[in-house]
Amino acid sequence: MAFVAALTCANLSAGVITLDLRDPAGSAGEAFEAGNSFTVSGVTFSVAASTSWGTATGSYSGNSSTAGVNSDGVGDEPSRLDVGETLTFTLTFDDAALMVELENIDFSLVGGTADQAALVTTTAGSFTLFTGAADFNGTTNVWSPAGITFSTGDAMVIQASGSDNVVALQAMSFDVASIAVPEPAAFVVLFCLTACVAGFRCRRRRKI
Repeated sequence: MAFVAALTCANLSAGVITLDLRDPAGSAGEAFEAGNSFTVSGVTFSVAASTSWGTATGSYSGNSSTAGVNSDGVGDEPSRLDVGETLTFTLTFDDAALMVELENIDFSLVGGTADQAALVTTTAGSFTLFTGAADFNGTTNVWSPAGITFSTGDAMVIQASGSDNVVALQAMSFDVASIAVPEPAAFVVLFCLTACVAGFRCRRRRKI
C-alpha cells in the first residue's frame, strides 16, 4: 500500500532587475556615488572601488553615460575603468530561498582584442570580454553569460584587461527568483500520511 502526497509549493519570482550604474536620481549609480548600498527585490548591492595608482584613493564615479573609478589626484577619467582600477560588487540577501543569476552587463569602450577587454571575475571563474569572446556582443558591448549565480556574500570584480586599456560600465541585470518551497500546510498533510502508513504497517505485523 502506498500513499502519494502532492506538495503545494510557493514559487515567488521578482523577475529581472536592472541596475543603472550611471547617476540618474534614484538609481544604483547615485547610491554608489554617495557611498551607499542599493537594495531592490530583497537583494542588497554594495560596491567598493580600488586603484593601484600610487597613493591615490579610488572611489565610485558615474556620469550621464558611463561609470568607473575616480583615482583621486592622478588626473584619470573618473567615469571609466583604467588599468589598475577595479570595482567590486557584493550581493547580500537574508532570504535563503532566493536565487540570483547574472543576466547581463552593459559595457562601453570594450575593443576587439584581449588587450582592449574587460575582465570579470566571479565565483564561477574569470572572463575576458572583447569582440568575439563567448556570450559577448561586440556591437552592443553587452555580455550575456549563462549559469553565473550568486549566494549571499558573493562578489563580482570588474576591471580593464591589458597593459594600456580603458573600459566603462552602463548597467547590469540580474534574474531574482525564489526557489519553490513547500507550503506549511503541505508539511502537515505529509506528516499525517506518514503516520497513517506507519500505523497501517504496525497493525499488519501484529495480525501476522
